[in-house]
Amino acid sequence: MIRSVSRIAVVALFAAGTTAQAQLATFDDLPGCVPTNTGGTAIANGYSGFNWSNFFVADGPNTAVAQAGPGYANGTVTQRCIALNGFGAASELSAGADFIFNGGFFTAAFTNNLSVAITAFNAANTQIFSTNLLLGTAGPQLLNVNWTGVRRVRFASGTGQPGSQFVFDNFRFNNTPDPRIVPEPSTYALLVTGLAGLAVAARRRRRA
Repeated sequence: MIRSVSRIAVVALFAAGTTAQAQLATFDDLPGCVPTNTGGTAIANGYSGFNWSNFFVADGPNTAVAQAGPGYANGTVTQRCIALNGFGAASELSAGADFIFNGGFFTAAFTNNLSVAITAFNAANTQIFSTNLLLGTAGPQLLNVNWTGVRRVRFASGTGQPGSQFVFDNFRFNNTPDPRIVPEPSTYALLVTGLAGLAVAARRRRRA
């Protein structure tokens, strides 16, 4: 009995404490991640719950474009698939509801000192966050932020022309609109049940 209610309490505490953990999109599970000489395959809307504009997936270490851009291989964080902005032009990701943008790993594909402006907008299309990255080709740079209430994120690099491509890997986000996570009522009920059971079991043990 004591073990059972202890497990209930632990499960409830874990559920309440892990709700805010960032989700991860690695791009490694996309079917279009194959070696190619065309610069990749367009990421379809719906991947990880987002709409994708001018984002392509490619096999970072093995695609033909990596021969001219060392950042494609050097910017690969997990396994072999990465995202990139097609033709060096601006790219965007968006969702139908507010989300938390937590960042990811960014690398310049072709040239060092590539400037990437990242701008976030809310549901009213008002800019609410922005930052600028200065990237190199030798390895990825981590952007770690907690931008809340976001509907759309725009990425603009360099001149916006071919050669201004950047590598994007391990996109981190959270679909919960409020960082002050409030557990579901069912989680509270489970937690209360577990704690009450522990209290009853403790009283019984003292009486024994």
